[in-house]
Amino acid sequence: MKSLLSFLKSRMFLIQVGLGFFFVFLVIWITLGWLKLYTNHGDSIRVPNFEKMSVEELTQKTEDLKLRFEVMDSAAYNPNFPKRAVVDQNPKPGKQVKENRKIYVTLNPSGYAKVSLPNVIQITRRSAIAKLSSVGLNVVDVEYIPEIGKEMVYHVKQNGRRIPPGTLIQKASDVVLVCGNGQR
Repeated sequence: MKSLLSFLKSRMFLIQVGLGFFFVFLVIWITLGWLKLYTNHGDSIRVPNFEKMSVEELTQKTEDLKLRFEVMDSAAYNPNFPKRAVVDQNPKPGKQVKENRKIYVTLNPSGYAKVSLPNVIQITRRSAIAKLSSVGLNVVDVEYIPEIGKEMVYHVKQNGRRIPPGTLIQKASDVVLVCGNGQR
């Protein structure tokens, strides 16, 4: 026990402990300095608003700012935005990011999605309008023909042509219902 106590008080042990602390401090100091340089600590770029920009404009702008972008998905078509333009982005405009950061963007598709025309033949006008509205189609007019089924749908028209059930048409399209007037 006495030899251990005398060793802990010896000059050789104190030099070793001092050198150990010095090297630990030196390694931490060098590591922190390297991290500061490697991560560009304190340097940042303010993310601009990319909304309504085309992909070509987005490519040029991100290259100029030394940023990258990735298209995440196409949103549901929004007529308030140009076709194939940025609708949403992450990180949001105004955020501070590092150089070479990836910006995730959502694009507006080139048009509405196509939907299958539901079978509304031989059902009431009211039910047909509800069914067509539920898939995103607009009933703009109802034409009547002399048929016995009053308010019963006999066919659907778009641009003056009959459309059979199951036909793929663009969402938000205008359609006309042709119903019976109850007389024959």
